Amino acid sequence: MCATDAAAVIEAIDRFVGAGYDTVYVHQVGPDQQRLADIAAADILPHYRTSR
Repeated sequence: MCATDAAAVIEAIDRFVGAGYDTVYVHQVGPDQQRLADIAAADILPHYRTSR
């Protein structure tokens, strides 16, 4: 799946978690690797830290 915002990534991860997966790999394809790291730190990882 391709996404440009954290909400879409979180929604996709939640579908995998709901299906029973306990490991999900996320990869940034393209030259701007820092963007994924920034979005993960600001939005994606905090979502999972607070939702458990």
